Amino acid sequence: TSGVLDFFEYVKNPFVSVNYDTGNSAYWNFDQLNEISNYSHLIGNIHIKDCTPELYSVPLGKGNVDFPAVFKLLKLKGYKKHFILQTARGENDINVAKEYYEFITPLINELNNESRT
Repeated sequence: TSGVLDFFEYVKNPFVSVNYDTGNSAYWNFDQLNEISNYSHLIGNIHIKDCTPELYSVPLGKGNVDFPAVFKLLKLKGYKKHFILQTARGENDINVAKEYYEFITPLINELNNESRT
């Protein structure tokens, strides 16, 4: 995490941002909540992917990404930018895309709902 912050301190360019990949962090066994806590302000877009340290790409919800916790933290940090589905393929890509859309949509909707406290 400090390497990312050091790099952006060196670059100091508002047109350069982090392309955060949930699956890559899971694959490399990084602490996603720590990463997001430390540099969410630098994230320009997020690849939605699920992985395990053994398998580089698995269906959403079948790997090590804790999507509810990630999205809860993104909401807390005020993330309002782009998401890109970069997911495992299936036998019928259209059906799989629909399944992933249905998986992620409630999380994105909750992210966009303002807290009513």
